[in-house]
Amino acid sequence: MPINLEQTPQMIVTDLDRTLLRTDKTISEYTTEIFRECRTQGIKTVIATARSEFQCKKFIDNIKPDAVISNGGARARVKETEVYRAIIDKETSNLLLQEFLNHTDVGYITIETENNQYFANHPIDDVSKSYLDANQVIQTDFSNGLNCGAYKIVPEVRDKELVWELMKKFQAIKAISFTNELWVCFANKLATKWESIKAVAKYLEIDTHHIVAFGDDLNDVEMLKNCGVGVAVSNGIQEAKAASDYICESNDEDGVARWIEANILNL
Repeated sequence: MPINLEQTPQMIVTDLDRTLLRTDKTISEYTTEIFRECRTQGIKTVIATARSEFQCKKFIDNIKPDAVISNGGARARVKETEVYRAIIDKETSNLLLQEFLNHTDVGYITIETENNQYFANHPIDDVSKSYLDANQVIQTDFSNGLNCGAYKIVPEVRDKELVWELMKKFQAIKAISFTNELWVCFANKLATKWESIKAVAKYLEIDTHHIVAFGDDLNDVEMLKNCGVGVAVSNGIQEAKAASDYICESNDEDGVARWIEANILNL
């Protein structure tokens, strides 16, 4: 039975991985059609992802959102206008990088810089190749450091005590772990999906109470809690579900699109 919302939302914000994307990293034709219908009905759509923009280019090309929030909220743009940016400055980026290179419990490292370059000190695996053009990745051992600031620095960290030590040492930095993964994302504390959502909403002159947000993981909790309506997919973690107003079907069941069709669109 459809939920009786007070009014039709003016904007939809959705995470990608394990939320809008199926487990095989695809978007169904049904979901594509639902987002097309959102555009037809004048509802703004926004992707909010931990990925860099070129990591999700094919999904952007598919659903054609009005705005893209990337790198976990470090950057937001509406069409071609950048409306929010929160980076790790060059000096701090290099100090943090050196900490990782000197620590035996840190594995592979990837970095997305403010110049929109993607660096890695490891080969791109088959999973990454499904959404990332290997030709765009700059292979490096990081011995020369970085020549600019970074949106995010993402190492594999086997010793989580190191994470807490670095957060104490670098007060302006935060660290976000991903469920069931060794990867830890280090970013500016102000690089959050919620901060970027507020910037996008202000630019589009939309009250955040008129936004529906969809997510599944820790970096979605703040937006799920603070947007007008928060919806967690059923495969999401408990923290995301607790922060949400509603639970929809899983990502593999096109839960986001089905919830939108049932509760927002007049089809």
